[in-house]
Amino acid sequence: MLYQLKFKDEPLHQLSSHDLLQLTVDTKRHRPPSNTQKKPYKKEPAGISLEKSCRDFFKTWMAVYLLKYGLDILPSVSSGKIFTKPSVLRKSGGRDTAGFALFFSAYLTVYKTLLRVLRQRQPLGHENQRNAFVAGSVAGLTVLLDRNKDRRSSMALTLFVRAVQFGLASAMLNRSQRIHNKPLKTREREQEDDEKKKKEGSSNWEQKMFKLVPTLAPSLLLVLSAMTNIYALLIDPDCLTGSYYRFLNGIADLRGTIGPEWETMMGAFRTRLAVLEATAPSHPTREFIRLSVGTSSHEFVSTHFSKELAATVPKHIHHSYQLCALLHPKLSCTGNATTVAMGSMRRAIKMYAVFYGVMTLLWKRKKALEKPKETAYGFVKSTLRSAAMLSLHTLLCCNAMCLTRRIIGREHRWNYLLNGILGSLAMWIEVPGRRNELILYMAQRALETSWRLFSKRGLVRRIPQWDTALLSLSMGVVMSVYQSKPEAISNMYRGALDRACGRS
Repeated sequence: MLYQLKFKDEPLHQLSSHDLLQLTVDTKRHRPPSNTQKKPYKKEPAGISLEKSCRDFFKTWMAVYLLKYGLDILPSVSSGKIFTKPSVLRKSGGRDTAGFALFFSAYLTVYKTLLRVLRQRQPLGHENQRNAFVAGSVAGLTVLLDRNKDRRSSMALTLFVRAVQFGLASAMLNRSQRIHNKPLKTREREQEDDEKKKKEGSSNWEQKMFKLVPTLAPSLLLVLSAMTNIYALLIDPDCLTGSYYRFLNGIADLRGTIGPEWETMMGAFRTRLAVLEATAPSHPTREFIRLSVGTSSHEFVSTHFSKELAATVPKHIHHSYQLCALLHPKLSCTGNATTVAMGSMRRAIKMYAVFYGVMTLLWKRKKALEKPKETAYGFVKSTLRSAAMLSLHTLLCCNAMCLTRRIIGREHRWNYLLNGILGSLAMWIEVPGRRNELILYMAQRALETSWRLFSKRGLVRRIPQWDTALLSLSMGVVMSVYQSKPEAISNMYRGALDRACGRS
């Protein structure tokens, strides 16, 4: 062997570090192959069992139907509304739930069957990635069985975001493996070249981007997503989906802050903002956006809007700025900030307590029985931490404008992008794993909101069946990465794919 000829007469302690590395490489190169090496994919058995496919289809349909039914009635059960409105039990198990279960079971059946057929024709391991992409893309067309268009759009955007995430992770993993598999001399030569470039003042942009992307990409995505969503909530609420708009309003509690006429008051806020924005060039001083001295908020609303709307504003309140009188007419800026912070914290604790309680029952049952104190401590800590994050995020998004208008001194709709930037800072309270999931969820919502904002302004045109095409391609990418580079997918999603699809 090579290392025996080269080092047989030299003691080990006299060898240089380069010689030791070469000894290791030569030893691995001449080592006999082990039985644990990855074997090529076995050829699938000929023929497709129709009976087994039908049995799996109905089992999957029943499991998904019961799961979605349980999730639909869970809020009513936890809040006790199920006793006052028992019709929820019947409505939750209707056509919508059955349609979603039909799509999911049809997707898995088509995917598994088509993948098996493709492997019979191309059973080699290097073809597995292409086979999975084709099978996942074709099976994604079964989303047409789901008649809920809003859910189809939401699923398409969710899978698109995950496809980008898993695809980038797979590309970075391939690059790391490609560098690691280079010969030792090539790697040493590249390291020497990098050191020379550093001394000369030049740099390798590829390596810098490879190090910066994992750090900067989540931060940039978080800021852009928060800016888009909060801007739409305040300025163009019709560009948000109905469910997300209700969720944001539920956390911010605009109805409780403003009163029963909160929708009318928010419309008055947008109308006045447009007026102040249009007349800003002729009034360069900040006095134009303030209330006149001695004018109460009640008098301002009565003069510029209606007496009926002004009846909801207390007569003793005096705001400094016109839009403050419309956004929180019953409270001062400081009082509104305190109310929003306390109210959002209370609602966030209830929401996250239910969420982490369900997660504990589903994934940590054994640990809860073996270590109840540790599990309870983790549950309380996670709930309070997530609730503090959401409360601070809501506070900054809903009250930052009171500060920014004092600093900037004029009103413009682009000022409300700063709310999202400041609100995104609260996300860093969360642990990295949950923070990344929140960022991806917000990015999914921001994509849909951005499309609606652009469409409203005539910048883009609606494409028929765009959700079907996007979901189909996204599922192809996800399944391709799952079959070829499963380590690029996080443990939670890889476990879910293992249970649903199975990797072979």
